[in-house]
Amino acid sequence: MGAVELRHKLIEKFSQFLQDDSKRLTLDVVFDSLNSMDTPSLVSEEHYKIVEERRRSR
Repeated sequence: MGAVELRHKLIEKFSQFLQDDSKRLTLDVVFDSLNSMDTPSLVSEEHYKIVEERRRSR
C-alpha cells in the first residue's frame, strides 16, 4: 500500500471517531508534516551507501 492510500485510509478510520472538523484538519496537518521532505535526514547519506553496498554483496 502506498503512502497516499495509507494516509487516506487512516484519515477515514480516524474520522469515524473524530466528530470535530478541526481535529480532522489537525490530523491532516500531522500527516503532511510526516510526509514533508523539507527537513534533512538524521541518517547520513554515507550510511545509506554502506547499507546499499552490503545488500549488493549478498
